Amino acid sequence: MEFSSKAIMGHDMHCQTGFNEFAAAMASQLSWLHYRGTSPLRDVNFIRPLVQRYNTWRMDSYIKKVLQENSEAAKSRQTNSISILDTANKPQDQGHLRIFPDVILSQIKFMMLAGYDTTGSLIVFLTNLLSQHAEVLARVRAEHDDVFGSDVRATAGLITSQPKLLNQLPYTTAVIKELLLIFPPGATQRLGNRDFNVFIQDFSESTEPATGEIPAMTLRSLPTDKCNVYVSHYAIHHNPRYWFRPSEFLPDRWLVKGKDDPLQPPANGWRPFERGPRSCVGQEMALAEIKMVFALTAREFDFKPAYEKTGKTEKYHGDPVYLVSRGGAANPSGFYPCRVSFAKRT
Repeated sequence: MEFSSKAIMGHDMHCQTGFNEFAAAMASQLSWLHYRGTSPLRDVNFIRPLVQRYNTWRMDSYIKKVLQENSEAAKSRQTNSISILDTANKPQDQGHLRIFPDVILSQIKFMMLAGYDTTGSLIVFLTNLLSQHAEVLARVRAEHDDVFGSDVRATAGLITSQPKLLNQLPYTTAVIKELLLIFPPGATQRLGNRDFNVFIQDFSESTEPATGEIPAMTLRSLPTDKCNVYVSHYAIHHNPRYWFRPSEFLPDRWLVKGKDDPLQPPANGWRPFERGPRSCVGQEMALAEIKMVFALTAREFDFKPAYEKTGKTEKYHGDPVYLVSRGGAANPSGFYPCRVSFAKRT
């Protein structure tokens, strides 16, 4: 959340070192979001809307205070960095002045949520994947040594003085893209219209001949007018029709050059941030954050899941770490209990 606050509002929250009103309100809001289970009694909670209204007031009040401080300090502030608010605060035409305050409040809350919840979950999932694949972790560490030098303590200063070094990590980038293929943290919705139909492959109207041949495929057209079209990134990313060995952690698929290589990703098949003009505006920041976190931690610490200490026995495809819906984005199951130790480097 500290990263997001600095990029979006140009504001230091200091939530890593002490209490912060906005961070506390957002965390509380996530915990009170609508229950998605099967019990109707748990849905009937008369306290929820009151708490949500209170948390909204807390977040809005905090943002308004930051906006006021930024406005008063704009002339005296000396910095080369430009936040999203700096861009948004440029003079608007007269027709937008009336609605701008409400828009900026809602958009800041949305971007702060997206930047905090999704990126935080992805960092946990990647931590677990690297703990399971020692050869991948070794290559990541070797790449970081090549780019930042072997002195891990100097890495933070190098990134501060030369942030473009994060763009010189092709294998780390491939690892992160593979992470997003296996564990996409969100999905997307689009409003349908009368001119857009969805076509699905339908085998139900065909009967398999006595020869045992695959029945002929037909296409069925489904209208989308007055419908919300929900796109499941997880289903697309794990479909073996489009991806070769989709459930395996294979970062090298993002480094292949030949079009005939079975690992070659399909065109438009990778969609964790969606695509086109409505794609996620924060995707570059998210990738940079994850690179930065692992540049500072991958060589210094080892992580191992410790679900046996919690008594959790549920697994999905044999793995206790899987996506669950808990408020905002998809999060790691069981909050990922783990053991942390200093890495032993040779």
